[in-house]
Amino acid sequence: MNSKNLAQMLGLEPGTEISNAASVFLEQVKEFMNSAQANPSEAHAKAEEGALTMLYQNFFGYALEWAGEERKKTAKQPNHPNAKDLKTKATEALNDLQDNIIKFALAYMRLNRSMGFVSDELNAYEKTGIEGDKNIKWTSETGTLLQRYRKERKALSEANARLAKGIKILEVEEKYLDVLEQNLQKIFGDRSEDYLRSYRSALRSADFDKAEKSLKTIANAKRKFSLDKKAEEAALQTVQKEGGAYIKAVKEAQDNLRAQDGKLFLKSKEIGVAVAAQDKEIKQKNMYITKYHQPYMEHKLNSLRHLKEKLLVVGSLESLTTLYIRLIRGMAQPLADIKAVREYEEEVIGHVHYLLSGQFRETDSIERWNVEAMQEFSDSMEDFKR
Repeated sequence: MNSKNLAQMLGLEPGTEISNAASVFLEQVKEFMNSAQANPSEAHAKAEEGALTMLYQNFFGYALEWAGEERKKTAKQPNHPNAKDLKTKATEALNDLQDNIIKFALAYMRLNRSMGFVSDELNAYEKTGIEGDKNIKWTSETGTLLQRYRKERKALSEANARLAKGIKILEVEEKYLDVLEQNLQKIFGDRSEDYLRSYRSALRSADFDKAEKSLKTIANAKRKFSLDKKAEEAALQTVQKEGGAYIKAVKEAQDNLRAQDGKLFLKSKEIGVAVAAQDKEIKQKNMYITKYHQPYMEHKLNSLRHLKEKLLVVGSLESLTTLYIRLIRGMAQPLADIKAVREYEEEVIGHVHYLLSGQFRETDSIERWNVEAMQEFSDSMEDFKR
């Protein structure tokens, strides 16, 4: 975009002095920033950032055209002998400065959007009428514990959902184990529990080969003499058949039968007891999470404000624009005396090199921390709303 078109876009008269153009430009930039915080829509984020980038690029183009016109006007005016070197340094630093100012502005916009998003969630929660503990003092330990409880609650909820499937499976399949137990009692009487113990232990440990061996041991064991041979054989065949069927059923369903210690549940009632206990744990964790939810959001908003403060250590939208204009002026207009040369060298070139050599690097770190903070916040909010 040329200077004439940019001037029209910003409502400027063609040839407007660069400082005046910068003032109007900054007002437009601030509108973008305020909009990002007041309407923090992720759906429009890329379009907004693209528009902000274009606005900066067009302004820089306007500034360079203005500088070209200024040089023509002052071409016959003398420069101090040291001015040439400084103007060369300014030209060399110009592109890097422009790129980093845009990067800074985008980081500023993204932080505003993040703060707006968290603020909206906090306001929406406050309207529910659920009150958190106003006396809570947030510490790093509080955050660690809350994060741990969220993870534990999620794990418990997932485990209960899985075990609920296990209950349904065992309600159908445990009939094999019931019939096995009944027939072992017929064959071995009081000694039946000794044989069952090995079989159950193998199944609980998911050692299905050992469970199969325990059935073979039962087949070769000494029987009760009070049971007639035919009935004994029938009971033994039933033990082998039903015992094998139950091994197969447990093996196929093992993922839905596994307890926290890795052992397998063998009866639906066992799972029911575990699920009830875990439901109680989930309720307790829900109480803690609810109690700390509002303080958590307030803490997250304060953390983002702190990030913004760290960003502003680099500069502000106004100060960086002012620095850029001073750099452009020094490139475009004469540096007639030693005072002007030293002022430009120390206050402009020196400051630009200081920012480019280190301070601007903070922008990348702040961008990364913002992304990490918002990902954690998004995950936490999704988990809380389940």
